[in-house]
Amino acid sequence: MALLFIDSFDHYATADIFLGKWLSAPGGGMTIQPSSGRRGGGAMRSAAFNSDMQTPALPASGSTAIVGAAVQASTLATGRDFLRIALSGAAQASVAMNTSGFLQAYRGPASGGTLLGTATTGALAANTYYYVELKVVIHPSTGSIVVRVNEAEVLNLTGQNTQGAGSAAWNQVFLNATSANFVYFDDLYVLDGAGSAPLNDLLGDCRVDARYPTGAGATTGWTPSTGANWQNVDDTAPNGDTDYNSTSTVGATDTFAMQDAPVPGALLYGVQLVINHKKSDAGTCAVAPVLRHSGVDYPGTAFNPSTSYAYRVVPYDTNPGTGAAWTEAGFNAIEAGYKRTA
Repeated sequence: MALLFIDSFDHYATADIFLGKWLSAPGGGMTIQPSSGRRGGGAMRSAAFNSDMQTPALPASGSTAIVGAAVQASTLATGRDFLRIALSGAAQASVAMNTSGFLQAYRGPASGGTLLGTATTGALAANTYYYVELKVVIHPSTGSIVVRVNEAEVLNLTGQNTQGAGSAAWNQVFLNATSANFVYFDDLYVLDGAGSAPLNDLLGDCRVDARYPTGAGATTGWTPSTGANWQNVDDTAPNGDTDYNSTSTVGATDTFAMQDAPVPGALLYGVQLVINHKKSDAGTCAVAPVLRHSGVDYPGTAFNPSTSYAYRVVPYDTNPGTGAAWTEAGFNAIEAGYKRTA
């Protein structure tokens, strides 16, 4: 793997946070603010000292973790990290800020961990978005930490003990409030350093955009509860059983025409298909994500829905139709959907 997870925070509401994209940690207090993002779209807000949330276990490979996110703090406060790399809940390394706005790197969590270094440039101001990136190589003696603010390197620590947990591995990212204040997050990416360039290093300031179905694709094999199939999956936040597509037929597929890439000429690092799903009763059921390119369906690994709504998140480093990096033309031509496989 290389691209593990991205989030625009645009396509779901507070009630949907814990449908599988994120796990709640003690404290709660996380909300989706639909117009607080960098471009007037959604942002995640952490609202109290003890509020944080974590990704589910990610299929990270190796000991390198790379994370970037747009971050805005309502006040400059210390006492807790706002970005943390963890192994099954246990902190490996983290980034906090001090009351002057300078970023600090820790082994383990900021509260109770070991301070490894404090930046002397790139101070953050309150109520302003900055793009913060963290690259950690986890090792008990030769680890390293790089921190960047708006693509400018503010910390580069080598020869460090960066192993705050039991082994030199990781599988989660935490987003936290720094203290009794608000911290907003937008445009998040997570990599593990494996694979080919550029998805094996810091990417710089990135934007993550939600794109929605705009019409029927080549196949409409599922049964719509109302209207056309594509109109039941184009919601900017999931609406449960208000409208949906369903099938009892193994092999049935829906694909949909999608909105184009939002910035003509921009470089595309990756694509993530997000499926909100459930099964209606007990029994065997499996569904695979599908991307369609040049007239061919490319099903991904099937998953087994439960009887409650949840998200399935499927990142794609490359276009499955070409095996090469995404291009604007390639993205604009794809259809996205799903297939019942069992």
